[in-house]
Amino acid sequence: MPLLTWFWGVRKYDFMTPRTIPVRELRPDFASPVNREIVEAVTPYSLHPQEGKTPEIPEIPLGDLNASPQLDEYREQASLGAPSLLQLADRLQYEGRIQRAVLAYERVIDSTPSGGSAQEEATEALANLKESLPPWNGDLSASEPLQINLATARPPESLQHGITTLSSLVSVASGNLASARFEITQLPPPPASLPSLPVAMWLTVPGEEAAKPSLSVITIIPAEDEDLASELTHGLYRLIGRRLETIAQLTLPPPLLKGDEPENAIVNKLTRLAWQQILETPFQSLEAGPPTEKPSEDSPLPDEASEGEGAAEAEIETTPETLVENP
Repeated sequence: MPLLTWFWGVRKYDFMTPRTIPVRELRPDFASPVNREIVEAVTPYSLHPQEGKTPEIPEIPLGDLNASPQLDEYREQASLGAPSLLQLADRLQYEGRIQRAVLAYERVIDSTPSGGSAQEEATEALANLKESLPPWNGDLSASEPLQINLATARPPESLQHGITTLSSLVSVASGNLASARFEITQLPPPPASLPSLPVAMWLTVPGEEAAKPSLSVITIIPAEDEDLASELTHGLYRLIGRRLETIAQLTLPPPLLKGDEPENAIVNKLTRLAWQQILETPFQSLEAGPPTEKPSEDSPLPDEASEGEGAAEAEIETTPETLVENP
């Protein structure tokens, strides 16, 4: 039977000689269109990947350039993100509106999430632009007092350099919205010798009582006497950050890292809007049940980390002789 099949069916075909395929039967590939679609569907990376579109940055209007800007200018638009604010600042600089450009950079710092290259770019731009601008408040008599309270057993003259530094920084950083005043409380010497005498430091804005223990206080212990001015500057930056954390309306300033200069941080990482809100928001009014009675003579000095019995048991003096204003 197989022999008959061969004889009648395929004996006339030549299987040994290669067959010439006509050109019309040639195909560039052997995968059908249907198979190619299946391959593209199951392949992790497309055979012909499409180029991704760069997301567009929302544009923030320049605003009414004929009107005087406010300290909170562009804050409502800050939700569009730091790239939009940086783009806005560039356009304002191109138009010669430096004051508004500075406000746009400040919104990057105080109204968008902290960290990242946008914050660094805004801080660097502010350092270059602020020097060319007059203070926001041209009337020094209209500035609000920011009282910096210092309590220590150190001699008053040892604080003078730090007081002068802080006074200048407060005026420059706030655009003369705030003027520094200093109340120094002289404490008795500690009963035992200490490597370095500590300094308790806290702030008071209008509407607060400096003697209330509800105020946030930090203790500064410089390693060397010549480091006191820098430590006081760092302390001011920390206290301002605590104020903003309590207000909870603006982005908190980043903590200082090793090698950061506290003077530069106070001037360029604390916006003028932040200073304004601090001056207008008494710290004690935000706390539940702050003390209302006047502390007794035996009340201890408020401190979060007392150093020595002398600092813990001293009374707070508020006599006119202890007040130093704008040295």
